[in-house]
Amino acid sequence: MSTRPGQLTQGLLKNLKYDEPLKVNGSDQWIIKFNEETQVALMSTETGTYLKWDARQEFVVMSTTECWWNTQLLPQDDALVLALQVPPGINQDEGLQTLQMQPDHSVILQNQVGNPNETQLWMVVTSDMLSAQINVNFASAQ
Repeated sequence: MSTRPGQLTQGLLKNLKYDEPLKVNGSDQWIIKFNEETQVALMSTETGTYLKWDARQEFVVMSTTECWWNTQLLPQDDALVLALQVPPGINQDEGLQTLQMQPDHSVILQNQVGNPNETQLWMVVTSDMLSAQINVNFASAQ
């Protein structure tokens, strides 16, 4: 899966470690909008609000204002894996606040230095990919 500026993709973001979707305030279906500077905005298909960070950059919140996350893109075979990071602040010394799934499947922002770990990586799963997986599972079950 490739990205291009202005591209809109609809689907889930599944955490690489826990194989669970990103779910915030009941929303787990996202419209993912890419721009030309390796950033994404995530809009809930259920509420029309955007995923954003709080003022202290500790938690994620939903907002009516479009919000751009920095990304680290890691193409893998036919999938797209990314880390979502708060753009660095002026006074930020080291590391980036990165979206991370906790063992209880909640999400927080965690200071991350170096490469993101599996709890901070998210696979874009489109509705086409889900349909193909369902067809494969159905065929193998027969």
